[in-house]
Amino acid sequence: GSLLQLRNIEVVGVTGKKNRKGEDITVNKGKKTEQLRISFETGDNKVLENGPVSLYIRVINPKGETISVADQGSGSIKSAESGEDIQYTKKADFDWSQTNKKVVVYWSSNVKDAGTYKAEVYQSGYLVGQGTCTLK
Repeated sequence: GSLLQLRNIEVVGVTGKKNRKGEDITVNKGKKTEQLRISFETGDNKVLENGPVSLYIRVINPKGETISVADQGSGSIKSAESGEDIQYTKKADFDWSQTNKKVVVYWSSNVKDAGTYKAEVYQSGYLVGQGTCTLK
């Protein structure tokens, strides 16, 4: 009950620039992609206590490898189910107040290859959401 039920998970390639409205410019070609934007909504959860929450985003490249760059915040967490270490790409910290919150995370390293990228989101060692995007 204390796990978030993520909704509207979206993974898209973006140029790193904004349009006139201040929105990300999305692209679907690997060589034009500067960053992946991973966004989702947390949904409401009245069981999870107010306070800081950490979500761990794991980006998997088209070869099936976890993208991990230690000096950009990558690391590993323990799977709550298997006890094995799971590499993650980036950590997202935010303050939880029991109401739906939109979370947006950007990742810019090693995202130029064509193919399908998968983003998995973990909370307390449990997989709570995932999404994909395909770059040409």
